[in-house]
Amino acid sequence: MSENSPFAALVPDRPLNAEFAASVEHTTAVVTAVTDEQLAAPTPCGDWNLAALVNHVIWGAEAGTRAGLRAPVPTDGSEDRDADRLTGDWRARYAESAAAAGDAWGKPDAWDGETSLVGGPMPAGGLGSLFLVDMVVHGWDVARAAGRAYTPDEDAVRAVHDWLATRSEVGRGFGAWGPEVPVPATAPLFARVLGLTGRDPHWGGARTP
Repeated sequence: MSENSPFAALVPDRPLNAEFAASVEHTTAVVTAVTDEQLAAPTPCGDWNLAALVNHVIWGAEAGTRAGLRAPVPTDGSEDRDADRLTGDWRARYAESAAAAGDAWGKPDAWDGETSLVGGPMPAGGLGSLFLVDMVVHGWDVARAAGRAYTPDEDAVRAVHDWLATRSEVGRGFGAWGPEVPVPATAPLFARVLGLTGRDPHWGGARTP
């Protein structure tokens, strides 16, 4: 991939393998606690209800594992973002896939070279960073929609914030998240992460993250 590609700018300054591995349990705890009755609830993610959000989160764990392992992109439609993944014991399937993603991206060498999602190869470090942001931030999205507490890993929050501080506009340019929501510089670090990814930290209640 050309160094002039916008994706090249997403490669972090160092592998974020430890932060990725540490984030899995926090997001898994809130995703697997979602009840069937909560799936119609609104979320901080635009028009997505909780069912659509959880469906996306499961896709991220499955596609993230495959990309972290450098496995080929499937051609059978199983990695279609819009496929219905809320079937069978989807909570157990998510927990298994999230753990596998943590194992894959938890290895420093997973962040080197190239891997693929759709549309050809891209820098592994950039893709791993996007999956890490999704892991950390969507954990909050799910928790807020379901009315649950969520405390992400502090080191992961710091790493994600530092990464977003210089790369959020690049991600915004290809639709990874919406327009920045202004958040005071004195706000908690995770609140600033949420603002950089187009979220109002007060969504669903006055308390900050």
